[in-house]
Amino acid sequence: MNPPANRQPLLFGHYRLDIVYGHMTAELSGEVITLWLNNQVVPRREAQRRTAEVVMTIRDSSNVLVGVNTVYIQDFIKANNPYYFYRVFIRPEDRRSFGLRSFVSKATREFLRNYYPVGHAKPHGVVIVVENRKLARPGAQKLLARQGWTLIGKGPRGYDVWIENFDSARADTSAKNEYR
Repeated sequence: MNPPANRQPLLFGHYRLDIVYGHMTAELSGEVITLWLNNQVVPRREAQRRTAEVVMTIRDSSNVLVGVNTVYIQDFIKANNPYYFYRVFIRPEDRRSFGLRSFVSKATREFLRNYYPVGHAKPHGVVIVVENRKLARPGAQKLLARQGWTLIGKGPRGYDVWIENFDSARADTSAKNEYR
């Protein structure tokens, strides 16, 4: 699939990353749905809905789709406080590529920092709700912090909630108090 106009693919090792946000085709949508269904990520209906949220595709050297990330925009902590909520899926056999997940996260955040979504107020940053218990380990938490994420506590379902504000001067510290 082709990335949006004027967007060059990003390379990480033998992986190619393409930003496709807002440029989903029927063919690419089908590939993403197949990836999710083959890996039992989400049910078909949810997979179909989420294809519009795909930001970046990850392909191996054989051009096989091995991962994607998605975002949706939602108010965070209070009304009129939009943030991107970030999710990523990479096939288990490709998760061993050291640094791939971090590279994808950083590249996506940089893209979103400068992206203005049509029909929405510009989000103030990115939130991740970490459902993967391995990422709650001390070493993983240190890595997330080095990458610019700030742990603000646990969400309603007991998962760690991390945030990156695009404008550090705008950071709302009241969010930390609500999530402690």
